[in-house]
Amino acid sequence: MRRRVEGFPRIEFNFSQVIQTGNDELISGINAQIAVKIFAKTGNSAQVAEEIRDAMSHVRGVKDLAVEQSAAKNIWRRLDRDKLARY
Repeated sequence: MRRRVEGFPRIEFNFSQVIQTGNDELISGINAQIAVKIFAKTGNSAQVAEEIRDAMSHVRGVKDLAVEQSAAKNIWRRLDRDKLARY
């Protein structure tokens, strides 16, 4: 399968076994065959999500397509690696 999908720019594919998929769903909160996660420091992630949803909606066979916004907040911090190295 990996050979069939390689070559798509900036896209990372993940293949796993059924039990691993169940664990991944519990950790990520995503229960879907295909999921796109968007990480952005700027506030335009909702707009990007809608653009991706629109592009995916034209794919033959796509059903139950939705955009979900996570309530989780990402925390961005600069770490002092020299001080951390002491521990």
